[in-house]
Amino acid sequence: MDPEDNIFSQFLRPWLEQLCREMVRNGFRAILILTGHYGAAQQIIVRETAVRMTRALSIPVLGTPEYMLALDEDYVGDHAAWGETSLMMHLHPGTVDLSRLGTAPHRGVFGRDPKTDAKPEDGRRITDTIVLRLATLAKKMPSWDSAKLDRFVAAEDALVTKQLTASRGNGPIWAGWKNNAVAMRDYGRLLSDEKFEDIIAAVSRL
Repeated sequence: MDPEDNIFSQFLRPWLEQLCREMVRNGFRAILILTGHYGAAQQIIVRETAVRMTRALSIPVLGTPEYMLALDEDYVGDHAAWGETSLMMHLHPGTVDLSRLGTAPHRGVFGRDPKTDAKPEDGRRITDTIVLRLATLAKKMPSWDSAKLDRFVAAEDALVTKQLTASRGNGPIWAGWKNNAVAMRDYGRLLSDEKFEDIIAAVSRL
């Protein structure tokens, strides 16, 4: 396995490349790669690979973690904290028992305290936002012409280049992510509204 902080994956990157090529071979005209709960380096790899595959295959390929689509709902990605716990309470009612949550620092939580803040209605709101934006993109992306495709990939390339540059510094890998940065708060809305130049402008403020 690659180390957690390896942004030059020997395993995930070629697997994603092959997956994209096979999807195109089977007739897909757009690809959405939605990442799950894993580290910043892997999320950067997914976006960087999506940018390269967009150019190589001449179809839109978006690679993003789910919370980037809902930053304006104050969901900035967390670890079993308010956001993820609220999502579980909405999507899988009955699976969350907050009374069993331990006390800091030995409880595996990073982010807002789920014991006091997590609510199923917040999970529903976050879910609805993510699903609506993904559905909008899934409907629009297959019909993008080459000009719109170029604008899209320019925005995604600007974002991942900023992340890669910051990640190669002396700080932790998360220094390149800045998922709680106010500048990127509207990323999900701008993406689904096809306002790619506004995304580039937001990236320049990171």
